[in-house]
Amino acid sequence: MPRPSWAACSSAPGLNGWYDSRVTRRRAIAAAVLSAVTAATAAQAPFWESKPPAQWTREEIESIFTLSPWGATALNSASPVFLASASPMRDAELQLRTRGAAEGQAEARADEDDYFTYISQNPGKRIVVATRVANLTAFSESRELKQMEKECYIRVGGRKKIFPMGHFPPTPSDPYLRILFPRLPLEGVHTLHVLLYVPGNPRPFAEAEFKVKDLVYRGKLEY
Repeated sequence: MPRPSWAACSSAPGLNGWYDSRVTRRRAIAAAVLSAVTAATAAQAPFWESKPPAQWTREEIESIFTLSPWGATALNSASPVFLASASPMRDAELQLRTRGAAEGQAEARADEDDYFTYISQNPGKRIVVATRVANLTAFSESRELKQMEKECYIRVGGRKKIFPMGHFPPTPSDPYLRILFPRLPLEGVHTLHVLLYVPGNPRPFAEAEFKVKDLVYRGKLEY
């Protein structure tokens, strides 16, 4: 008996309709799966992407300094180290200042104005790395300041080191050291490796790494 050809099978009554219905069902299932994956991805988006800064909770704002692409706890210290020049960190600090002013803390935070005026007038011109300082009196010791200037750097890629241009010292109302580095393009760079010498901290050396591919905020590379 001769075997039926594929053409004969495909022209058999009802076969094309059966095939089309299977394709339609498969496409419907694929669309449903894609929709579910998209919804799950959106549900898992970090708060700094899913909400405007004004809607960030206090806990979320505090967490961005240690649990985000721009902020982490130092590898060999309990101090947070963060890229203060990145937009999400500036947004977080602005929220803290705004809410502090609403709670009557404006006078107590007035000595922060020099830094925030500088950073608002020079966006995208510096990399600013910040960390908390335990003992502010150490910044009155010239020996400590000289060591800080020598020991702080950002290593880009392999061995290239970027040294600081200056710093804003910590104050009683803003106990963060903010170190200014030259800004450089990060094309082809995978990691920013930060090493700081922080006068006044029990463990003065603070080390942190930031993955460049993760430093994206609202579709833009931020550092």
